[in-house]
Amino acid sequence: MSPDASMRKIAQLVDEWRGSKLRGGANKMFICTERERLVLCLTLGLDGQQPRTQEEIAHIIGRGKSTVVAIQRQSKAKLLAFLQGE
Repeated sequence: MSPDASMRKIAQLVDEWRGSKLRGGANKMFICTERERLVLCLTLGLDGQQPRTQEEIAHIIGRGKSTVVAIQRQSKAKLLAFLQGE
């Protein structure tokens, strides 16, 4: 799967999560930690925001860029594994 396709799948999952959260349904994003969800939301520009750079995200969460990259990699792997298991 190409990086663009995998990010589209993640964005779709996040949209589903946001909808289920509003309806009080099952939250598929619980497979990610709160920090991973935050980084994904900032990376993808959800909640009416523009997508943020890794440097901007690092500043927001108070960590280095390498930590942001690791969090993005972990959360992406978790979500893709979950999607492939559906």
